[in-house]
Amino acid sequence: MPLYVVGLGSNLGDRRAAIEAALEHLEGGVPGCRIEARSRLWETVPVGGPDGQPLYLNAAVRLRTREEPAVLLQRCHAIEQALGRNRSGEARWGPRTLDIDLLWWDGHPIRTASVTLPHPRLLERAFAVVPACEVLDHPPETLRRAAARAGEPGRAVSWSGRRDVERSADRR
Repeated sequence: MPLYVVGLGSNLGDRRAAIEAALEHLEGGVPGCRIEARSRLWETVPVGGPDGQPLYLNAAVRLRTREEPAVLLQRCHAIEQALGRNRSGEARWGPRTLDIDLLWWDGHPIRTASVTLPHPRLLERAFAVVPACEVLDHPPETLRRAAARAGEPGRAVSWSGRRDVERSADRR
């Protein structure tokens, strides 16, 4: 099964609850989806978009599913919508209840009308590349270098009292 790194972020409402609910939807609603690792939660300053936005919570997960990238991205957008996101009613890079992005996968690079992997801005965004490296056992050199250049993207926040970096085996 393909391995993916999925990024999650929220800066409206109960940010942590939105991310947790998205993880439950991924495991419960995407065929064969198994989350193998979670990054730390990072509280970060918004990048781009309108001024005055609240801080984001960002995280990444490593997961496996039999879904192809375009189908997985569609399912991620459906989860966003189910959890209250209205893509048509928001400003580009504006505040949002939930954002789910495919950041990386272990397949060949893809560039189609519906999906690009690795994510086209992954290496430019500390809030994405640092959590992505946290969940990969052996991140590619390009990701490791970008994360090292970026430094910490913000303040690390605990997952409801659990250890910051958590692997599925630790949750049993």
